[in-house]
Amino acid sequence: MQPKYGNSLDAFSGEGSREASGRFHGKGQFVIVYTSTDLKTAEWEYSNTARSSGFNITSLLPYIIIGANVTLSKVLDLSDASVRKRLGVTLAEIRGVEWDTSFDETVTQVIGRLAYETKFEAILAPSRGGGLNLNILRQNLLPDSSIEIINEDKLLAPNPTVV
Repeated sequence: MQPKYGNSLDAFSGEGSREASGRFHGKGQFVIVYTSTDLKTAEWEYSNTARSSGFNITSLLPYIIIGANVTLSKVLDLSDASVRKRLGVTLAEIRGVEWDTSFDETVTQVIGRLAYETKFEAILAPSRGGGLNLNILRQNLLPDSSIEIINEDKLLAPNPTVV
């Protein structure tokens, strides 16, 4: 089975955020691309999300890890303690929030929505598994921003059935 978003056209589209809620958004609220700043964190996030969603990780194989060089200028940095203090949130709250399909926004979803509404391009946030996640608010990218996929020629061909 071919991974749904494992090609250069879909990898950073954020379309998955239209289908499910995540730490910094409610389902369909806005387009966000969840990424990590290193391979270990990316693998932890993938397997943890699968487990917490009730999936056996082997049922989600194969998966593709895509590297990219990202250039942004307006990033909400939640790894900075002074930023968290100004927002009135703790590191434990950033790392520990669980989200579900309820109608209540979590503290991190409120932060995500407000970051989106105030035109931040991304949220840099500590991962529960260690490391950092860079969550890109795709619709807010500025003209000088860029996402350059590494080894794009080695990715799967775009899947014409993905809308």
